[in-house]
Amino acid sequence: MASIIHLSKLHILILLVFCSCFLHNTYVTSVTLSLDTDKQTLFYMKSKTITQPPDALATWDPNTSPCNWTRVSCGDHGQRVVDVDLSGLGISGPVNPHIGNLSFLRTLQLQENQFQGIIPETITNLLRLRILNISFNSIQGAIPANISRCMKLRIVDFMQNKLSGSIPEDLTLLVNLQILNLAGNHLSGSIPPSIGNLL
Repeated sequence: MASIIHLSKLHILILLVFCSCFLHNTYVTSVTLSLDTDKQTLFYMKSKTITQPPDALATWDPNTSPCNWTRVSCGDHGQRVVDVDLSGLGISGPVNPHIGNLSFLRTLQLQENQFQGIIPETITNLLRLRILNISFNSIQGAIPANISRCMKLRIVDFMQNKLSGSIPEDLTLLVNLQILNLAGNHLSGSIPPSIGNLL
């Protein structure tokens, strides 16, 4: 009986190791990002939103490089998308979670649209992000608690949305932050005292 129990435990251990290796390999494959995945991400985002005028993003053709698309900029060597400016296009729809795949993004400007829903947690995958402007939309929910992962942020503008909940303490860890605008939301609770250290 003891040997059967021991054998079962051994099988379980082998299964766990196999699953662990499989999941690890799947994860590595899923985070292999490139200009092609940038293009797929942006085109998918376009397909899930409506712009005014409707042809505002007409150059976003899946058969061309996103470096040639309007309101998109790539790095010096054209290898990855670094800037996306969709401000003032009357865009309605959610901020798509796939945005987190644009891992070389430095500037994301979505202000003055009609974006709804929440700020996706995946936005904290944008570790090179310096400017994040989602002001004047209809974004709801909480500010991502782990936004401090975006350590290079200099400007965070969430003004005039419908954000609720408390101001995350993590904001105080953004040592490069120069502008923080949270006015015109439904935030509650106290302002973290250490935010004053950012000024």
